[in-house]
Amino acid sequence: MKKDRKMLDAYGHPSLKSARPCPFCSGTILGVFPGPSPRTLRRDTYRVMCGECQSAGPLGSSPDEAVARWNGDFKGVIKASFRG
Repeated sequence: MKKDRKMLDAYGHPSLKSARPCPFCSGTILGVFPGPSPRTLRRDTYRVMCGECQSAGPLGSSPDEAVARWNGDFKGVIKASFRG
């Protein structure tokens, strides 16, 4: 039951009110989830994830920062992934 509550909190996070739809599938079911902890820095990280295509956004040090990074320009990221 506690795990279900955490999921509901993730999808209903207040930071998501300013989030853009998913840049990959245009989905609007988004959640803010804890991200992996960096090995060099001992701090919490967060990321926005799309509930429709499971795309994960860049890491942020707070839910607000994760949403701000999610709203950023993904074109540069996509182009970089296709370079050999």
